[in-house]
Amino acid sequence: MGARAVTPPGGIAAIASFREVQRFQYDEARQWLSWARPHHRRTRGPFSVIYGYILAGVAAREELDFDTAEASFRHAMSLARDSDEDRSYGSRLSGALLGELLYERGEVSDAVELLDDTYHLGAEGGIVEIIIATYVVGARAKHALGLDDQARHRLDEGERLAQSLHLPRLAAHITAERLRSGGGVEGLSAESFPPAMPDDLPDGIARVTAEKIEEAAIRALLASGTADSRGEACRRARMLCEGIGPTGRARAALNGRLLLAECLAASGSAEQAGNLLVPALRECARVGLVRPVLDAGPAVRELVYRFGTTMRGDVDPTILPFLDRLRVTADGDRQTGRGV
Repeated sequence: MGARAVTPPGGIAAIASFREVQRFQYDEARQWLSWARPHHRRTRGPFSVIYGYILAGVAAREELDFDTAEASFRHAMSLARDSDEDRSYGSRLSGALLGELLYERGEVSDAVELLDDTYHLGAEGGIVEIIIATYVVGARAKHALGLDDQARHRLDEGERLAQSLHLPRLAAHITAERLRSGGGVEGLSAESFPPAMPDDLPDGIARVTAEKIEEAAIRALLASGTADSRGEACRRARMLCEGIGPTGRARAALNGRLLLAECLAASGSAEQAGNLLVPALRECARVGLVRPVLDAGPAVRELVYRFGTTMRGDVDPTILPFLDRLRVTADGDRQTGRGV
């Protein structure tokens, strides 16, 4: 009998930390990666080491520690480029998540370059988080640049990949993105989705998938344009936020609040939307998140514009520089056909 293969410590840590990230146990994920760090110093090449830093970045990102996340993704890229393995493959994997982070910080051109590199890997695009960044955020970045045909093509390709690889989480993200951007939504309506999120979700992956399906349903309700459907969108968005809260995911909770603010503002409840939006703006300003605010929807964009102009004297002065940055970015979007 041949010698039994032994999983290196870096591989054990990567598998365990991936499991903990999907359970939203980010402290535990970091503990596994800390345990493996001495072994990482001795083995720079294997993908398990690169994935270790990718997962560390994912954990930090989900807790809104974007500086640590960026450092982790850049270190993973550096390791991949310095290794004797396939530098192009490893650096492209980590580059997708760095591209997503840069996009959310408003560095769209740099993000597109990284996301396009990973797009060429196709079905070899790594874990689902990386594939979602490649196809969904990649399409969103193209849309922000006014490249709508390329954005639709990217989503079409992602949808085919989700079907061929049986990736419901990717499929849910693509559907939600179609409804958010208005691209390729033919045949989609509120009736296309379950009337509510299921209660018996077995794990974190199923929960994230169900949350994205619920977001898609909420956006479909908003798109229908009636007062009743917008009221239902508000109710469901509020329940979505309440469900995310206990899971300890700061990034998901922030995005949930931005979605609820969009629903409230679109339904005419501008004061409620503003009361919810201002703390979210403070949080986004703290970590430099530009695009999640502007991508929440046209009603949030309009409210942000009013905060920075006609309502400027009533707004917390600490967020005024951030509002100015949002307005400049939104003006750039208008020049490419985006925006309110």
